[in-house]
Amino acid sequence: MRRRQNAPDTDDRSWLRDVPARIAGQAPAIHDNTTTARGGTVRIAHAQIEWNHWRIESVRPDVIIRVTPEPDQPRGRKAALMAAYWRQARQDGYDGVIWQDPDIVADPDDLDAMREQIRDYPHWAHVAAHKLWPASTMRDSWVWGHGIMNGNVPVLSQRMQPRAEWFALGLTYTPAKLLDLALPHMPAWVFGQVDSGLAAVARQHGITGRVVPHARPKHLHFYPREDDASWRAGSVQSPSVTR
Repeated sequence: MRRRQNAPDTDDRSWLRDVPARIAGQAPAIHDNTTTARGGTVRIAHAQIEWNHWRIESVRPDVIIRVTPEPDQPRGRKAALMAAYWRQARQDGYDGVIWQDPDIVADPDDLDAMREQIRDYPHWAHVAAHKLWPASTMRDSWVWGHGIMNGNVPVLSQRMQPRAEWFALGLTYTPAKLLDLALPHMPAWVFGQVDSGLAAVARQHGITGRVVPHARPKHLHFYPREDDASWRAGSVQSPSVTR
């Protein structure tokens, strides 16, 4: 894990950090951005969210989307920045995005498993199987970060469901159709609505959500930070890694 030092940004695209430019001269990324699918190839972007200058560095993403607290949005504008990135990625010819939250530890095998399933079903949403812990959910025990719906209520449990009618973002692939449909709504989504919002759009438009059982990234256990005022008022846990 790395925490970056606060530093002034030199351009108006400070929320987006181009990884290849930042690591120029180092080894190339360990993954390819294309996968062969039915009817052709699929270009997949891998974007990792960075919250307030920190994220887990386990695999190398294509881009890092930097979310920081703002006076009127103390938990940042994650959904709006994701939408802005998708507009750019769409123009660059990408067919979908694998999103990785800052508190998710993934390895190359997880990404390979994601791409293998995307190859077979490129128009579905694909959700890696990861656990959500009590410090994040306020539940008595862990639950999978995906589930089915009972009316308007997501049913989360320790039972592995193949369907993902609701999902936490974690490590999730969203195809172009889903992102295009969500795009008009995303700038208005506040913290905590990205996951439920994308899943709701998928359900409303008949886009299948499926779990990738062989992708098993780790969601780190979090606890509240007393020195982070932007998180004190809410029930969501502050991103501080338990050591």
